[in-house]
Amino acid sequence: MHVLRDNYEQNVLLGVGRSTAAAMITVHGRMITALEAAGELDRTIEFLPSTAEIARRAAAGEGLTSPELAVLVAYAKIGLTAHLVDSTLPDEPWFEQTLRKLLPAGARGRVRRFAGDPPAGS
Repeated sequence: MHVLRDNYEQNVLLGVGRSTAAAMITVHGRMITALEAAGELDRTIEFLPSTAEIARRAAAGEGLTSPELAVLVAYAKIGLTAHLVDSTLPDEPWFEQTLRKLLPAGARGRVRRFAGDPPAGS
């Protein structure tokens, strides 16, 4: 059920992204540049537009294409996951309860956090 919901939400996200792509082109360009500067993305390998192409699109009132937006969503999710893992948020009771609900019962026992062990550092 969660997989179907996630697929639906991904489609909504990309639909909204497409509808606002032209207005958000400079924001998307900054995100690409920041990810590239951090060494987390190679725009050539990912077939993302150059800075000059982003400027051209901005001037023409154009945005990123659906595949380009999908690449940025993937990198945003990867970055968010990394930040969450490195944060103290997983030690919050609400967050743990939410994760517990999302994991299938069979998987909970394989995840140390849900196997009854206290949080790291306790």
